[in-house]
Amino acid sequence: MDRKKTLLLVNPPANPDVGAQLHLENLGLGYLAASVRRTLGATHRVLLWDCPVLGQPVDSLGDALRAARPDYVGLSLTTMNAHFGVQAARLVREAVPEARLVIGGILPSTLDSDALAVFSPDAVIRGEGETLLCRALTRLDADSDAACLELTQDAPEDVDALPWPARDMLPWQLANHPQASLAASRGCPHRCAFCSIPRPANTRRWRPRDIEDVVAEMRRLETDYGVRHFYFVDDNFLINTTASYARAEHFARLVLTTMPRIRFGFMCRSAAVDKPIFKLLKKAGLSAVFLGIESFSQPVLDRYQKKELVAEHLRAIGILGGLGITINPGFIFFDPWTTGNEVRETLRAMRDLDFPSLESVNSKLTCYKGSAIEARVVASDAAPPRLGIKEYDFEERATQELFDECVRLFYRFLTEDLDYRLYQRYRFILGSLQPYLVNTAHEAAFLAGFSACKTLWRMADDVVLDWLDAFAGGSREAPEALGRRIAAVAAPRWRAGNRQAEDLIAASRERLLGDLENGAASDAPLCLLAFTLPHPGLRLDAGIERLAARNPDTLEVLARGMAFQHGDGRRAGFASLLAHGGEAVARLCFKAARPGGQAALLPALEAFCGRLGKPLSPELGRILARTRELAQRPLHELVFGDAPR
Repeated sequence: MDRKKTLLLVNPPANPDVGAQLHLENLGLGYLAASVRRTLGATHRVLLWDCPVLGQPVDSLGDALRAARPDYVGLSLTTMNAHFGVQAARLVREAVPEARLVIGGILPSTLDSDALAVFSPDAVIRGEGETLLCRALTRLDADSDAACLELTQDAPEDVDALPWPARDMLPWQLANHPQASLAASRGCPHRCAFCSIPRPANTRRWRPRDIEDVVAEMRRLETDYGVRHFYFVDDNFLINTTASYARAEHFARLVLTTMPRIRFGFMCRSAAVDKPIFKLLKKAGLSAVFLGIESFSQPVLDRYQKKELVAEHLRAIGILGGLGITINPGFIFFDPWTTGNEVRETLRAMRDLDFPSLESVNSKLTCYKGSAIEARVVASDAAPPRLGIKEYDFEERATQELFDECVRLFYRFLTEDLDYRLYQRYRFILGSLQPYLVNTAHEAAFLAGFSACKTLWRMADDVVLDWLDAFAGGSREAPEALGRRIAAVAAPRWRAGNRQAEDLIAASRERLLGDLENGAASDAPLCLLAFTLPHPGLRLDAGIERLAARNPDTLEVLARGMAFQHGDGRRAGFASLLAHGGEAVARLCFKAARPGGQAALLPALEAFCGRLGKPLSPELGRILARTRELAQRPLHELVFGDAPR
């Protein structure tokens, strides 16, 4: 029998100009891998190389290609990774010139063939790729010398007929950020002018999955990987219809009865925020909602064809804030037609709102090729071209000056202030900590403490908002005037809020450690996720000594939790656990070290075995030998080693 052909699916890194991202596993590639395995599994093998999840630069793809020797390489392309996508395509041609290159994703689905020629593809997939990729591989198998094949989706995928995503990258994702993504629906019924997401067969229908199947997938992720924190990537987890609300209620009740003590977040529109439904969802574990607010100026919302009112945004913000659900807002402050009055409307509305907003003020509309707004935008003659994006100039000189002032403030002036930098860090830490304290006995105390911090920080932020408000109104004070106000008013309040934040983190740590000492084992996995956050007081290894002394039964729970630890704390955590635990803990540490933590485990494991003396039990001997072997393996062998053959 001929060997199986190999398909390597690749997610390139984000462009150099893209800011910090929360990298979740590429769910699109997971769906493609599962579909190819189901349809062509007898003849094709699928591997994944997800650069953001692995924390690898695009150059790492060269070694991966030479190791996998794929017959086909599939690139998942968006405007966010197009720069390194071009480099990845070149690496494919250099490292495995015999491989056929297939490109898909939002970028190939919206650009014409001439624009895509920079990738030199052998096949282009436009639209949802589960069926089209299998069709493309079959045709390329039959005709290896064919000209570039272009396939366009002619009907939306049946979301209930698709296999669950292959989770090859999930262990790597969870070792860096303990949150798994999944999709409960596809499609968006709305027509926002700035959106370029392809519409399968030109349909805007919202296609929800069977909610029983969604929860079954979540339970599998919990059972197989220990996932307790989920993020739904849907454009709209729910919409404002009776049927959608009934589905959301069914989801919440299923979660409450079958997998309590989880956390999840999602996206929706403000109009879909209904207090009774969201109260129930919060009880089931909803901790954060992304709202695409864009602006608090009605003319701007109308320009973007949002079909939403400023009053709807304010109502939704009030409901979510009142329920203690974190709001992650999306804003677009600047576009070609922005006026100072529009900016001032949004700035003034932001003063009284309880969510991070200051850093959103310099956001600028990205004009994507394929969006409805593209035809209205005049291309800039000065800006260098970018793949998939139309660059533009502001129509009003005053708007350009205001944007330049925002850039100066947020990328140069404020970042030089230590109190401001710490404020940004503490706000991130507390916002990330909040999900693990909601729906617990500690929620009220945490939210009160967080609110006190935010009150101080907001008083400091108002200094900057006032400055920008005046600037948008035509004021042109000397920059030194803002510096004096920052030093006199803002910095002391940022500093005071930071001190309160440090106290709140310390108090939360004590409460969480107390829960681990005295709580049920079923609650511990979620509680442990709080100790994955980047703060010295929330390092798990710092609490192991205390927990081991007071409740030795927690050692095995802690060992399982090491699967979600990363960075310097991982090595110290393994050392502390193996200093107190026996062979059962060693077995769990070995399991938790997979897929890429063997080098962190090895010194502690060798020290543990040395203290035991010889002979070691057969199982422990195998664990030690296997850890030594895996610690020496290159990354690509670890990534590809467990893939189905």
